[in-house]
Amino acid sequence: MIGSVSLPRGRVARRCWPVLLLLLLAGCSSKGTVSGTVTYQGKPVAAGTVTFVPEKGGGAFTASIREGKYKVEGVPTGAMKIAVSTPSPAPGINQFIGKMQPPPELRAKMAPNPSGEGSAQPSVPATEPIPRKFEDPETSGLTYTVKSGVQVHDIDLPAS
Repeated sequence: MIGSVSLPRGRVARRCWPVLLLLLLAGCSSKGTVSGTVTYQGKPVAAGTVTFVPEKGGGAFTASIREGKYKVEGVPTGAMKIAVSTPSPAPGINQFIGKMQPPPELRAKMAPNPSGEGSAQPSVPATEPIPRKFEDPETSGLTYTVKSGVQVHDIDLPAS
């Protein structure tokens, strides 16, 4: 008959099903989880974002950078272009935060111990400005080939 397929029966069928099941499962796990450290001039980037963009096109996959570390999940396998961006702190934000603090005498009285530890002023994470070329995956020069499963990819941004 044209267009009909006969399926194996009996012992042959029982041997084929595990192989077919493994092939199906292998096809379903074509995503990766990528984590690592982002550094600029040898120092961890305090805050920002890492974006993976498939070279073949499609949506972007973004993760936050916190104290130099990032982790992006569900990235399709294949060649990626990468962008890294850091926040631009508003001018004088740390001075504004400092102005909102109680006077030094009152802070000393509120300190948890006589050495003054724990009485530091809150501030926005200090971020080293990175060259703007890294913010665009087309100009960053950063690439990586994502494989299926969990992997580590450290990103060291060279000084321009």
